[in-house]
Amino acid sequence: MENIIDKDNLKNALNYIAGHFGLEAQLNKLKEELSELDEAISTYSESEDLDHLLEEIVDVNLVTAEVIILLSYKHDTPKQNEFSLADSLAELFLQTQKENISTRMSKKIVEKISRTIERINSGYYDEEE
Repeated sequence: MENIIDKDNLKNALNYIAGHFGLEAQLNKLKEELSELDEAISTYSESEDLDHLLEEIVDVNLVTAEVIILLSYKHDTPKQNEFSLADSLAELFLQTQKENISTRMSKKIVEKISRTIERINSGYYDEEE
């Protein structure tokens, strides 16, 4: 999955990643990512390291989308609501590609999803589980 640009590919990728790790792991990952975002916000105030801040914002949004997907499965949410956050992320991605910061975020989204899928497929995370 080299280039995740359209909405369906993004939703499928998020679903694949969420399904691989499961709810408990992604809830723990979300706590970790929120902590890293908190730290990035603090450092941004001092250093204005935009790349680091954007990376952590992307991480939190991606893991949040995965958690929502998993919660919708667990609580039997109707199918049309499963990917509402994934839909929102995809729309944001598609509508704001022309903006400088949004383009950087979009690239980070694609890089992070692609890297995670490559790692899942290669067995990288199997050693951790």
